[in-house]
Amino acid sequence: MKKTKQDYINLLEETIAYYSNNFRSFKVDRSGTQTCLYKNPDTGHVCAVGRCLKISSFKDPDIIDNSTIFDIGEEIEMLLKKEYKGYNTEFWYLLQKLHDTDMYWKNPSSKKKELSKSGLKYKEKVIKKIETFF
Repeated sequence: MKKTKQDYINLLEETIAYYSNNFRSFKVDRSGTQTCLYKNPDTGHVCAVGRCLKISSFKDPDIIDNSTIFDIGEEIEMLLKKEYKGYNTEFWYLLQKLHDTDMYWKNPSSKKKELSKSGLKYKEKVIKKIETFF
């Protein structure tokens, strides 16, 4: 189930396309702090990793509410939908960072958005990083 460079690039592009037309998954607490959630229970919106997880993965609140991608680590493979298995943990982190970082998006809080100049630079950085995976 080893992924190719093109598989990595395709998932990067898929993620960008998804968030160009969908809300990102954040919850704002009483203090105004914005926190990314794998799946926001109030809205159903999912994050970059969350949209690739099996529905059953959302039933474990310890994983979904209290973990980062690095906390989950290699165990992420058993949580992912079949088509998303085989990518390395560092790549999941890079995708999640793209999702989480407002400055990478024009109009980050709206449903319709596109990558900003910073986002385009980050995308190129991720593509260069992908090269080092092989």
